[in-house]
Order: sequence, then structure tokens, then C-alpha cells
Amino acid sequence: MSIETWTAGAEHDQTARTRLRVAIESLGYTPKTQWWGVGGSQEITHVELVGPAGQIEVDAETYIGLTVKGDSNAIAAIRKAMESGIGQRPQPVDHMNSVFVLQHLHSPTPDSEEVKLIGVYRSREAAEGAVARLRDQQGFRSFPHIVEAGSESDQGFHITEQVLDRDGWVSGFISWAEAFEGK
Repeated sequence: MSIETWTAGAEHDQTARTRLRVAIESLGYTPKTQWWGVGGSQEITHVELVGPAGQIEVDAETYIGLTVKGDSNAIAAIRKAMESGIGQRPQPVDHMNSVFVLQHLHSPTPDSEEVKLIGVYRSREAAEGAVARLRDQQGFRSFPHIVEAGSESDQGFHITEQVLDRDGWVSGFISWAEAFEGK
């Protein structure tokens, strides 16, 4: 059995989350365990599911993305289901009801990270314009690129679309210590 990890989208991409959930459910997977935690600026939701091809793990992690890990045959089936649009209904994004948040992440040491909120913009293009203005400035020039889901490094600029009047945080939280203690 070959294990594979696949990035299905950005961690806050609600369309990708919905498509992934529908694909996984259509293939007969059901949740086994789930946990959520925050440490510093990292938020992670972890779900283990069981189905016809065994166990898979789905993680939504800040700056990493929405990842699926499991048997390569299971991953291939999930990708195919997502690409075929099983259960997908077109959901146009109303950009009048969303904003684009621009942040910059830098990890000065392996055990720390610094996140700067740069600004909130009406369009992705406006956020990209801010990146163009800042990328040659001191500090930013070390990591001047926009980080996309699945990138090797999470250091650099991050642009996320946020829908207005929608809760971005819908549950409580536990510390990393609690998550690792299994509470």
C-alpha cells in the first residue's frame, strides 16, 4: 500500500471543503475521530475517516491548506470524484460581500513565526497591488512571493478571501497541550 498526501485547496476555501466533503461521502467514507486546535497563529482541524479503501486523514491547516492523506488508490478516487463535480452546484462568489485579507508570514527560527496583518482589500487585485508595493521593502524582500496552497514554503504573503457577515470561527478551542494530551 502506497501512502500519498494531496492538497485539495486552500484551508479557508469553502467551495473546496464542500466539494471534498461531498466527494468523500459519495465514496462511502464516514468520520471516525475529529479534533481541532490552535498553536500560535496555526489553526488545524484534523478528521480521520474510514471507508472502502481504509482510513484517510483530512487536515485543514493555516498556511498549509486542505490536505488528504491515505492510500494512493483512495486519494485517486477522491480526486476523480472532486474533478467530476459530484454533488457540486455552482456557487458564484459575490465579491461585494467578501474581502481579501493580506498577511505576511516569516519564521525567524524553526520554533517561531511572525505574522503581520498587512491590510484588508475589496479585491484580490488590490491585495496583489499591496504585495507589489511591499515586496522590495526591508524584511519582506526575504520572502517576497505570494504563497499558494501546496507551496513548499509557507513563508511569504498570504491572500485569503473572507465572506462578510459569516463566522470564520464556529466552535471553541483547545490549546496544543490539550490536543496532544487527548482531552
